[in-house]
Amino acid sequence: MQAESKAPLKGIHYLMDSDNNRVAVQIDLEMYGELWQEFFDRLLIEFRKDEESNSFDDFLKELEEEGLLDE
Repeated sequence: MQAESKAPLKGIHYLMDSDNNRVAVQIDLEMYGELWQEFFDRLLIEFRKDEESNSFDDFLKELEEEGLLDE
């Protein structure tokens, strides 16, 4: 794989396969760190959307039972 030399944005570089398809992206975090964090957070939300969730009260109760929360 090789990196595409002419990126559409400064600080963004694509990794290309042998058929010249984009397969990965390299992002300059000094330039786009905050934007990357926002993207990553939204990606985590998307991956976790179907996971079972607990109420906040159940979470607090669990912490208390494990001795991890001061009363």
